[in-house]
Amino acid sequence: MYGKPEAETQWAPKALVQIYQSTEDPSDISVIQLEKEDKGRWVELPDCDGTTGQKPLTAGLSNASWATCKVNPKVSMTGKAQAATGALDSMTPKAE
Repeated sequence: MYGKPEAETQWAPKALVQIYQSTEDPSDISVIQLEKEDKGRWVELPDCDGTTGQKPLTAGLSNASWATCKVNPKVSMTGKAQAATGALDSMTPKAE
């Protein structure tokens, strides 16, 4: 964005600059600049399958920062998927 912001529009700050001056030695000045990078860190959550401890994502996304899985109507929430995986794994020969 160049020039002045339009009505009711504000520029989003991209950097913060802080200046510190020592009270004991006024010539001792420190300048710190912090830049904000908006990386939009989104991850694809696995489907909930009923495993103990899962925290399903709510429809309104209000728990998006701590949800551990997303609800998928095609996946059973009974935990049977984990049991089936464990049974299959116990029957699969392992390399020694």
